[in-house]
Amino acid sequence: MKFYVLGLISLFLFGCSSNDETPTITNPIQNTPNILFIIADDLGKDAINGFSEGTIKPNTPNIDAIRNSGLSFTNFWSYPTCSPTRASILTGKFGFRTGVKWAGDEISLSETSLQKYINEETNNKYSTAIVGKWHLSGNSSTFNPEILGIDYYAGLIRGEPQSYYNWLLTEDGTSTIETEYATTKFTDLATDWINQQEKPWFLWLAYNAPHTPFHVPPNEMHSQGNLPEFSSGMDETPYYMASIEAMDFQIGKLLESMTTEEKENTIIIFIGDNGTPNEVAQIPYTFFSKRFFESRWNKCSYVYFRKRSFKNRN
Repeated sequence: MKFYVLGLISLFLFGCSSNDETPTITNPIQNTPNILFIIADDLGKDAINGFSEGTIKPNTPNIDAIRNSGLSFTNFWSYPTCSPTRASILTGKFGFRTGVKWAGDEISLSETSLQKYINEETNNKYSTAIVGKWHLSGNSSTFNPEILGIDYYAGLIRGEPQSYYNWLLTEDGTSTIETEYATTKFTDLATDWINQQEKPWFLWLAYNAPHTPFHVPPNEMHSQGNLPEFSSGMDETPYYMASIEAMDFQIGKLLESMTTEEKENTIIIFIGDNGTPNEVAQIPYTFFSKRFFESRWNKCSYVYFRKRSFKNRN
């Protein structure tokens, strides 16, 4: 566990250096940057800008800005389903060690979370939160991730929502039916939490988007036109792209809510937890074969990293 965290901290501090050059830091006094870690659900390389895979791409100016002003890691790997990816990030362990090897597996309460470890090693220097999808507690709808040493949790405990407009929100260990669009609600919860912090913070923001069910986001959040309600047999692609664009729209809203000083001292990391769903996968990931699992791994091999106070390097 210690090796993982030290490696992660090294990435935060030195990841933007290239060609043996020393990064330009606009605020060298601050040595405890905020960390904004954003996870998209079922978003592969074929459905995001900056990669050659796929020909249909969403309009994502905010995610593009993170990529263009930071680093893209092209040898980054995740599991073929969401729960093992999240468990490995949370613990720094492979799935065969955590027992979380497939979607819906439960994480042991004996595990030490990244958030708990950071605060144990820094004398509780950081406020920590996870907002959004959890999916590490099986079929439970009442589990509270705060028991693992996370200061605040609010979101969807189980996997995908039955509807992005009707889903079960868990906050402070209490679950209620939520009818606000899930991507918007997660952003609002994240924004409110950040605004309450008086010390450096680590926010893990896990959107359900663009995971199924296919749906129509609010019109102002996407550029896919006037989409009718989705039903089986329709082309899923514009709905999937609209969901990605809505997520990008909300990422922009979150960043706009932060002060310039706060953004200058915030590390932003953006990843996908696994590859694109079969219904909307693009070349070279369109055919189910004996290499299915390999393609699921390959098409999610990216991570975007940006430290706002580092000078952009192309």
